[in-house]
This record gives sequence, structure tokens and C-alpha cells, in this order.
Amino acid sequence: MKFSLQTITKRGRLGSISEIERLPLAAFDTPLMLLTTSGGTVPHLTHETLEMMTKKSLALQLPLASNLRALAATRESKFNIAEFIGMKESLTLCSVNDPLVPLPGGFNHKNSVAVWKKEGRENVNEVAYMDAMESLRPDLYQTLCDSETDAESTAKRLQRSVKSTASFFEYCLERHKNSKVLEKSSILASLVGGFCSERRRQLTKEMASQPVDGFVIDGFNVSGSKGESAKVELVKELVKQTIADLPEAKLRVLPGCWSPEALWDLVQEGVDVFDSSLPTVVAERGSALTFKFCPKTKSFSYNFEHGGENDLKSYEISLKDKTYFDRLEPILEGCECVACKNHTKAYIHHLMVTKELLGHVLLMLHNLHHYQLFFDKMREAIRENKEETAES
Repeated sequence: MKFSLQTITKRGRLGSISEIERLPLAAFDTPLMLLTTSGGTVPHLTHETLEMMTKKSLALQLPLASNLRALAATRESKFNIAEFIGMKESLTLCSVNDPLVPLPGGFNHKNSVAVWKKEGRENVNEVAYMDAMESLRPDLYQTLCDSETDAESTAKRLQRSVKSTASFFEYCLERHKNSKVLEKSSILASLVGGFCSERRRQLTKEMASQPVDGFVIDGFNVSGSKGESAKVELVKELVKQTIADLPEAKLRVLPGCWSPEALWDLVQEGVDVFDSSLPTVVAERGSALTFKFCPKTKSFSYNFEHGGENDLKSYEISLKDKTYFDRLEPILEGCECVACKNHTKAYIHHLMVTKELLGHVLLMLHNLHHYQLFFDKMREAIRENKEETAES
């Protein structure tokens, strides 16, 4: 895998992921949205319905927990995970945690990390983790890490997180170097430390010179809806400090369910890759994304149909709300997604009230289309900033 950095401005950076061994002709522009999957599929969507959203090559996030059941099959079949799930034209990145599942505290141990699947918890050590990577053979994967930390974590807990993650990294990197199975995979170093600047910088400086293809800035524990209410200003400052210690030319990934405003702030700090957990979380509570982002002004506008301007989630509308029972307009005027072109708010409201599965399908199609367009517009805003800087 090659990450080519093309443009750096005060509004963020533009780059491209290419020369992937398995996908030699594919290229993925950054800032990039990874489609968060569960068991190899995007929640609520089949591969056929996903194709209704886009015909472009997709980048998938594959959390370890939801793919543990595939390990034996991929090992025996000799298929890599992309081939096994029928998405062989897609880029795959395997993550330790699932950004859709909030992490309970207190289950990681000194020598193992808890991953959460539908059947419950399973603790994985570095040997089992690398066995899993050799079975799945993703295009990119992060090293095992203890990221079960948040703003309330004690100094002792943070120290253990950093120490364990550094130990896991040493084993994962050595195993990666010696693995013929993972020759075509790229490895990303995990950076943790919770909300402690000192701990984060300690680990980051150790990892910055390591022979890896990029970095995953982890350890904020913002899975599920936690990210929407995270202490964004503090996260921004910690991310800024972390990035200052990293080599400029390597990929930077930040998992988590961030609000649109927070995500744009983090793009401007220099993060390259995010996931699609927000569109999924929003769809699962029966809502549709309706915020707008203007590349020229670099600003957001909102639809305040619910809760007024102080509503925490002003970037969405709830189609469960009874006010939509007779609204015959699309979710968002001018939207070109399948849901908006073919259905009304009233119809989707009916589907949500009657608990028809199609309701969540249409919301996912709209939310992912809308979020992908947001990423397109963020890249446009960075290009606009480059041109404005050049003219001045």
C-alpha cells in the first residue's frame, strides 16, 4: 500500500491510498470514509442494495469481533476476508474494536484485550490476534491495543494501557515482518493514552520512527453514540499534539462516532481516515442526516425541525416523529439518494412506526449517501483553500 500526500493546507490534507497489492488499479482519496461493517456486511444493507448507493470502489472497516466466526472458514478456504464476504473489489481495514459497540470498562487484562461479539466477550492476546490477521488477510490492519480508556480513566489505568499496547506492538510488528501470509498487508501502529497528553506523547514518540504504514489514533473510547457527546475540544488538542510527533507522509486513522462538526475539525487537524459509524447510529435510532456543509464558506447549516437550535443532534431529523405522518416531500430536497428520489417522509415514517425492515434500509442508504457527499465536500473545501492560498 502506498499513501501519497498531495496537498497540505490549514483546512486539512488531500491524499490517495493506492498500489494495494490486491487492488493494483484502485485508488482511494483522503479524507476517506470507511464503511463500517458487521460480520462483513454494512448494517441493514445487502451487497445489492449497497450498489444502489454507489458504483465506486468501497473501503470497508472490518472490526475483529464481528469477524471472529469467519476465521476458521477463511483459514480453510484460503480466501482473504474481502473474497470471503464477496467484496473482493473493496479495500479492507481490520480494526481491533467495533465503533458501533460501546466498550464496557474493566475487561482488558495485562496480556489480553476484550472484544465484544453478539455471543458475549472474548479476550484475545497478541498471538491470537495475529493468528486472526493471518486468517483474514486484510489490506490494512492496526496492531492490537488496549483502548478501553476515557476521560475518567485513572493514571494507573492509562499507564497500563500504554504499556500493554507497546508490548502488543512489538510482537505484532515482529510477526508481521516474518509472515509470508501478511506480505501484501499493511500494518498500522495503534496510539493510545486516553485523554492524557503526557501518556499519549510518550507512546507516540516511541512509535513515530517505527517501520509501519500509518497510525491509528485510538483510546478515546468513543464507540456507539459516545462520540457524539465527546469532549471534542480536548480530543482536538490531543490529536493535534499526537500528529505533531508523527511523520507527515504516513496515513492517520481516527475511529469513532464523531458529530459532523467534530469530524471537520479533526480533518483540519490532519486526520486522513474515519469510519461510517455515525450514519449507522443515526439510522438505527430512526433518524436521517440533514445537515449541509458548504465548501466555499467551510460552514454548516442545519434543519431545526426538532428541538430548536440548542438540540445536540441538530444534524438529523427523527422520522419516527408523528409530525411526518403526512409530509409528502423527500427527506432532503435535492438529495439524489435512492430513498429521496423514490420515497417521502410520510412513507418512511410509516415504515418506522410499523417496524418494517425497509425503513432502516432506506435510512441507511440516505445517511451513507449523505455522509459520502460530506466527505466529497470536505475534500473540495481543502482544494478551495489551496487555491485561495495560492492566489493570495
